[in-house]
Amino acid sequence: MNDMMTCTSCGKEIPIGSSFCPYCGCTVEGADFDPEGSTTVLGSFNPFTDPVPSNDAAPAQEALGEGEWICPTCNNKNNSRFCIFCGTKSPLEDVPVVDVAQAAPVFAQMPPQQPEMPDRCPPQNGEPAGALVPPQEIPAQDAAPVNMPPQPMAQTDMPMNMPPQMMAPLKQLKTNRGLLKFCLLSIITFGIYALVVMTGLSDDINIIASRYDGKKTMNYLLMTFILTPFTLGIYTLVWYHKISARIGEELQRRGIDYSFDAKDFWLWNILGSMIIVGPFIYTHKLFKAMNLLSENYNIYG
Repeated sequence: MNDMMTCTSCGKEIPIGSSFCPYCGCTVEGADFDPEGSTTVLGSFNPFTDPVPSNDAAPAQEALGEGEWICPTCNNKNNSRFCIFCGTKSPLEDVPVVDVAQAAPVFAQMPPQQPEMPDRCPPQNGEPAGALVPPQEIPAQDAAPVNMPPQPMAQTDMPMNMPPQMMAPLKQLKTNRGLLKFCLLSIITFGIYALVVMTGLSDDINIIASRYDGKKTMNYLLMTFILTPFTLGIYTLVWYHKISARIGEELQRRGIDYSFDAKDFWLWNILGSMIIVGPFIYTHKLFKAMNLLSENYNIYG
């Protein structure tokens, strides 16, 4: 006679007549207990013929083996995780997995359960199975820097002493002023080309430097035809002195390695006129300085 049945919840074999599964504690559906034919004796309580005793009933005074316990609800002796009569969970902290073959002669032999290994992981990269999961480490580049030294600024082609607040150029300025072309075209045009070039030069220095030094050089035509006759030529000397000094200051401010300032005007254009070539040398240096400023302005503003 087969005295075992299968739990519909966990699928394990349990004694016939169990009202609750001793493994999972779930209610057994369709249990058909035969008190005369069953040989399962786990206590003195019969759930089908005896009334359920109250919680105040004294527990049975009998010796308990390892893993056995008295159900506080129905006062029956059990050796499983759940009472098979009322489903109460065992009050013991660690109830061993019951070998049903040793607990009662009607229990079937069940394979022992293996404990779960939550800290294990599948083998990876040739590691043995069940290897411990290594602790996660924060990459060095993700860690917050502490007392990091200041990073150097990126190297560019801009001169070292250029101001950081550079502005975009308003337009592209001429960079091809030359002494020979200036002399030849001025002779051919009876001085008109000289007026055009010098007027453009006065306008260009205002475009280049006015946003930084706040100054403004007078227009060359206004100086030539109005203030020079009115001052008997004195203002012409003042105008050339100021524009030469301003060009020299802008060369230094932009870090351009070229020597030119007001001293060149007095040395070459005034004193140098006694050797005839002095004014030509000054004009050449003037055009060279303005070409360098225009090239720098066309790039950096």
